[in-house]
Amino acid sequence: MVQVRSAFGSSVARLPLPGAGSLSRIHVVTVSPGLKVFLLSGDGYTPYHIVAVFNENGDVVFHENGHEHACALKATGDPFAFDVWTRSGHWRYSPVGKTASISH
Repeated sequence: MVQVRSAFGSSVARLPLPGAGSLSRIHVVTVSPGLKVFLLSGDGYTPYHIVAVFNENGDVVFHENGHEHACALKATGDPFAFDVWTRSGHWRYSPVGKTASISH
């Protein structure tokens, strides 16, 4: 379960996300009205990450576990695409799939 809070600490939403309990770094972007992307990454002892997309009802519409730390998330300007940077690469996610973009 992911607890989303406002900048003032009040609860905004509770979103179901299996495996998120041990992850400590969270990045969030809105890629289009009603679609929010969450990137959660572990600390030094938890070397994996989760990419999840939620719709306006709080339902998970995409979920992926990765086997390394992730460090950044950015909307691309395309209403359904976003980029994720991990320790080994840069990935673009879009409705047509996941593609390697560039390496670090």
